[in-house]
Amino acid sequence: MAEQTVPTILGTGVRLVGTIESDGPIEVHGRLEIDLRCERLEMSAGGEIIGNVAVEHAVIHGRVTGNIKAVSVRLSETARIEGDIVADDIVEIAAGAICVGKVKSMQGSRPKAVAAQKV
Repeated sequence: MAEQTVPTILGTGVRLVGTIESDGPIEVHGRLEIDLRCERLEMSAGGEIIGNVAVEHAVIHGRVTGNIKAVSVRLSETARIEGDIVADDIVEIAAGAICVGKVKSMQGSRPKAVAAQKV
């Protein structure tokens, strides 16, 4: 049987300051003043990160004040980003998401730069 990675869950009552690095996935439901590096980030609508994020895959329903670097980024309609997003592959922004910053997808061999705006 294959080993399954269990996510680290940071709940609604959690407030952390500093740096977090993880080889596995992290779920954020609380407020973090951190720089975060992990395999996969899943943020709830109530989650908030103030700091830079470096992940392989990010699914964001909450607020990030800082830059995001990832392979793929998915922003739901409740996502609020104040910072730049650089993705090696996919940037998916749902209607209603707000991005204040630059969004760059390196998809394919030609980089594309897109001015971020309220969608």
